[in-house]
Amino acid sequence: AGRAGQKIDVLQEVRDSCSKLNVDLAALRCVHIAGTKGKGSTSSYTERILREAGYKTGLFTSPHLVDVRERFRVNGSVLSKERFAEHFWECHSVLMSGGCELNFFHFLTVLGFYIFQAERVDACVIEVGLGGRLDATNA
Repeated sequence: AGRAGQKIDVLQEVRDSCSKLNVDLAALRCVHIAGTKGKGSTSSYTERILREAGYKTGLFTSPHLVDVRERFRVNGSVLSKERFAEHFWECHSVLMSGGCELNFFHFLTVLGFYIFQAERVDACVIEVGLGGRLDATNA
């Protein structure tokens, strides 16, 4: 349920939010990692293999331990505070001006897609959240 008990279609909300940000989800080349155990390790290994093969990579994982920027890596590195803030506030201003219904994880998922497109990565490795067919990372 969304605000005040309204039902929202999470995947459609994520897709719509990406559209508002001009994120072309179909153009992002992603490896989607799901499962019960080892998603973080598998995501990290996969990203490293792709990077070593010469691809510019994006890695989206959760949760973060200390700093939210840990969830988003480009070519194995966390974005600078300044670069992250640029992406964050661009997304926030566009989405919040339109009455966005995204929760924290869903917003960060959209932000990840936005960052990876803006940073022009060749391949994204996306770790699912809670999983299942309605997980926001399925967008």
